[in-house]
Amino acid sequence: MTDEEFINYKFDWLIKNKKEELIATFLNRNNKFPNKKKIIRYLVDKNITKANLDEACKSIELINEDVKDSYLDQFKIICLIKENKKNEAQLILDLLREQKLSNKFFDKKIDYFLGLTEKVDDEVDDTNLLNFYLSSITIPDFSYVPNKKTDKRIWKYLTAANLFKIDNFDNKEQIKELEIATDDGSLPISYIFEVYKNEKFNFNDFLNTDKIYLSLDVVSARALIYQKTLLSDNIETKLKYIFLLNEQFKKDKLLNISREYLNKELKALDQDKIPPAYEQLIAESIINEENDKLGKIKYNNNNYHTSKILTFYTEKNISKKKIAKEIISVQKKIKKNKKYKVTLRDIMLFEKLESDGIIVPEGLIDKKVLENNLPPMELLNFEKNNEIGLLLLRIVELIGEDEILDLDDQTIYFINHILIKSGLKILSDKILITALPERSKI
Repeated sequence: MTDEEFINYKFDWLIKNKKEELIATFLNRNNKFPNKKKIIRYLVDKNITKANLDEACKSIELINEDVKDSYLDQFKIICLIKENKKNEAQLILDLLREQKLSNKFFDKKIDYFLGLTEKVDDEVDDTNLLNFYLSSITIPDFSYVPNKKTDKRIWKYLTAANLFKIDNFDNKEQIKELEIATDDGSLPISYIFEVYKNEKFNFNDFLNTDKIYLSLDVVSARALIYQKTLLSDNIETKLKYIFLLNEQFKKDKLLNISREYLNKELKALDQDKIPPAYEQLIAESIINEENDKLGKIKYNNNNYHTSKILTFYTEKNISKKKIAKEIISVQKKIKKNKKYKVTLRDIMLFEKLESDGIIVPEGLIDKKVLENNLPPMELLNFEKNNEIGLLLLRIVELIGEDEILDLDDQTIYFINHILIKSGLKILSDKILITALPERSKI
């Protein structure tokens, strides 16, 4: 792996996981490195989406002669104009024009800022965030209606800059677009609930919510139920409508809104005042951060890898002595099934137990199965040479955007095998409790 490939892996991970502080630290400590423009552009766009032009302009200061990028040069011109350094801005603009790296849209907007023209160009360009930002700050009474095809960054900028305004709450299709944008992360969850608050209802609507919401369109129904929860001071009534609203989200597959809303509302309740009839439902509904999207573990002693042997990794304060007894107990039960064959998932558990100092009965680990499912030689060499960083990057590349649960047994096995050999206990534990247990549906 070349230095450039390694840097790109690093940047992709930092960007995907939104590690702005780590990115800033890296930039402060390193002046020259491959593809620097990529990380600076990310920081610029990130701060524009927050409507924080000052921070975005600070990122531009990191540019040096090694960085050649017309997008960043265009933004630098905006920053210089903001600082009243119009002569410097004009010089960079002339260079871009000579190199044919500018365009008519950008030129018109900048000419207006530089005072070269008094005519305001009212064209809106949403092909990239920079052009959209220019559109918003040059057009008086700027108005723009995004849709599901609109870039997420533009959605976020509109919200942060307080430019997204709903003038007509009767436009349900527009509000549906907002719900979808909220569900996919383009808007904060709180935004859609502020929209719900603005729909008007009368006293009779709140008095007969159970009947009225059935006759309304889905958006108005959600707005009415939400307002009803806000007005309810009786905890049992509030719970009734919290769960009803959650069902409305699920019906339209707004699952992220559903999950976050329900979890937040239930955690905010006084747990000592929960009616007994709701205790079990609430306990099952509040999301455990570790098991989010996975469901509750169901132990099944018909297989080793789904048995209570797993409690050593899924529950706290389980002793090795207790698990050793559990292994013997499960083994006795499974031996009665003459057709049972030890699987790769079973072996994955056995290897993990042995690495943690727990003795596994002889005969359970089939060495032929191990030999037929060894990790690729490339990974074994990384482990042998103690190149842990490169090993992890290669594993990330192999998994890609897949979830652990979507991988085949052989891939899950050899990834965990190499993690155990490399001494990466926390990662191997995480994969184990994600891949092996049976879980209830959420």
